Amino acid sequence: MQIKNLLLLSLSIVAISVAPLFAQSIAGSTQTSNFGNNIYSLYSENFNGIKIDLHLWSGQTNNGTPTQTPNLNDIDRVRLIEWNGGTAGWGAVSERGDLEYSNNEEKVEGNKFFRVNFLQAVTNGWAGWGFIFKDGTTADNGYGNNTYRDMSAYANGKIEFWVRTSATSSQYFQVGFQTSSNGDKLVTLGSLSGFVMDGKWHKVSIDLTPYNSFLNNVKMPFIMTMSGANAYSAILDLDQIVWKKAGNAVSWDAKLMVVSTAVYQESSSSEITWTLTNAMPNGWKAADQYLELTLDCIPNDNWGIQIFSDTKAAYANPKYTGASTDTAFGLVNTDDTTKMIPLAWRVTDKVLPYTGTGNSSIGDYNQTLEIGFYSGGNISGIGTVNAGLYDSGSPAPNKEAYHPWFYLKDKSQYASDAALEAEDYIRVWDKRGFHASPDSYWGMSAGAMINFKIAPKLYLAADFSKAFAPATGSTTYKNNAIILRLFYE
Repeated sequence: MQIKNLLLLSLSIVAISVAPLFAQSIAGSTQTSNFGNNIYSLYSENFNGIKIDLHLWSGQTNNGTPTQTPNLNDIDRVRLIEWNGGTAGWGAVSERGDLEYSNNEEKVEGNKFFRVNFLQAVTNGWAGWGFIFKDGTTADNGYGNNTYRDMSAYANGKIEFWVRTSATSSQYFQVGFQTSSNGDKLVTLGSLSGFVMDGKWHKVSIDLTPYNSFLNNVKMPFIMTMSGANAYSAILDLDQIVWKKAGNAVSWDAKLMVVSTAVYQESSSSEITWTLTNAMPNGWKAADQYLELTLDCIPNDNWGIQIFSDTKAAYANPKYTGASTDTAFGLVNTDDTTKMIPLAWRVTDKVLPYTGTGNSSIGDYNQTLEIGFYSGGNISGIGTVNAGLYDSGSPAPNKEAYHPWFYLKDKSQYASDAALEAEDYIRVWDKRGFHASPDSYWGMSAGAMINFKIAPKLYLAADFSKAFAPATGSTTYKNNAIILRLFYE
């Protein structure tokens, strides 16, 4: 097990010192270009890259502006196109089921995959589909032969993707990319190592080394075609289609952002703070800042980002001395180290508070930073729901069935490091998506994962009702051992 970027957050009752942690933060909004990343996504729920048909989705329009306001001139903007034809007239049509979703089918990552259905072509017919770069105009048809990107930085790298099919004819399809001046660069799908037609997911890749001299004018970063005698019908599922640079770099970041109802901006402070007016609030209160996470490169597919505390470690100051092993951990009382204020965390793809459309078919309801506790019980139409924290300010029906806030846990609550690493509860993000409910992982929404930068937002809150107020003087709560870490195998 490898661990990268072990982040220790030093906390007090009003501040979390984070100054040393964000030296690699990238300034700017989520509309900055993703082009040139270590991993450049063509279709992925974890990695940043192209934005498909950007004009089709309006994005978050309240306090997310300009976080998710469509930028029609973004150089990452692409269209998904399909073509068909043949010497005997129009041939087969390549039907695509982009963003195909099913709870009952296995996915490689997140909860969506890309489905392509090739229909039988006429003799000498041809058909295909691909992602084509836009030319920077707002017109829907703003693409052409002179639209290309210089992708020379990916020399000696690879185009990697997962494919699932049971059609034997699929081995004859050709995959690759198209250049603006040197035509298609294709390989036969059946020639790729790892490709198996057994109806299961398999990872394959196209070595870019033979094409290094052609990478300076890439017009379509991914295409799939069939032609001539090999124009067979087949259904293929694809997922995590990416360009990868050479090497196995590990790159991720956490950026400190301001919680605000009006702006999206990086924090000028090096601390996470709680604004307390008059008396201390009697209950849960979200911090004034949140962490925005980004992931640029992982050498393999078994990875996860976790958050937990280590308040009983030798280096912890103050070191928690309480006897309970099931306490919700957080900020430790410096005068009486058996007492603490519990912390909780929540991860979303929205800048909070978020104003939804109220569209029940997609569950687009308001999301807030208000926190309540549900004692558990049976909810009609849902079933038995365990006790837990939830967004008490959201108007969503049966909101008690969803507990997007999680108590912070401590390393001491686990019997071993292996048990800690395997724990789903403390995972913020992994290949299944970000942790949006207690029992399942949901990937980003279609708009967030494709049209905009993938950057889950991690919020923190403290339960000030648990604060101990001495008869005289004051007391301080601190913690220098809150850990946010990436692990991979």
